[in-house]
Amino acid sequence: MKNLYTLLLIGIAAISLIACQGEGDFYASTPYVYSPSSSSNGTSASSITVSGLSDPFLFANNIDMIGAIEMRTEGNSVITIDKLCPNSFYYVANVYEDEFGGKTISYPTIAITKDYDTRVSVFSNTQVTFNMGTVNYDKLLIGSNATMDDAIPVELHDDTEHGGKEVWYMRPNTTYYWSVEATDIFGETFRSPVRSFKTRNWDMYLEYVTTSEIMFNAGSVYYTKWSISDKADMSNILATQTSKRFRVWGMTPNTTYYYQTEAMDLFGKMYKSPIFSFKTLADESGTVQP
Repeated sequence: MKNLYTLLLIGIAAISLIACQGEGDFYASTPYVYSPSSSSNGTSASSITVSGLSDPFLFANNIDMIGAIEMRTEGNSVITIDKLCPNSFYYVANVYEDEFGGKTISYPTIAITKDYDTRVSVFSNTQVTFNMGTVNYDKLLIGSNATMDDAIPVELHDDTEHGGKEVWYMRPNTTYYWSVEATDIFGETFRSPVRSFKTRNWDMYLEYVTTSEIMFNAGSVYYTKWSISDKADMSNILATQTSKRFRVWGMTPNTTYYYQTEAMDLFGKMYKSPIFSFKTLADESGTVQP
């Protein structure tokens, strides 16, 4: 008899619970988040678009809604939440207040931000342009190795021609590593995966060579110093210059000379180019234009 009475109570409780769910007070108004897989929903690497919310509603970065932020729609049927971490899960829940002041939340709805969309868009010898994508990053970090143990936040310059952010003072023909860093709406700092790029090769050249003079052009690289020598190891420097394009004269005909450039990179370190060579003409019969 006692067992029968217990089963009867359980049955009444189950019927009551089903009846409450049927009224739609809890499940019918569960917020709807636009599908992150849709290309037309407004979801990006740092934001999600949400509708069907009550005021206030809760927003969290975990399904248990621990540390959730209480937010309001301010009368908007569709709102966008910004300053989010790319490629991450977020959760939204409606809040209900009963006649006695007690609060209940709906089952959280999940949304996923898109992956990091920052990329290198334009390469040069000493400049690289980044397309920063949809995330408003606090820093762009550049390092000389994959561990990023020497990474530094770099100064970004507007690239008006390509519409991105340009980094200067890079070494030609060199592999660099980079990541971006920002702080999300919860005050947590996140960093993107480490990626790499390689700058273009040296493009300095001689505009012309005669029996006794040359015209040097540093190409697209602005060097700190240019040196010329009659020794393959650059042990005997004959002349130095700091301008990007200049003429050198007074050299011996039919003679091999060597030249090298020197500059400072974004880490504040001096670096030198490979040693290149050229040979003056034996006579005035023609001018060589490499």
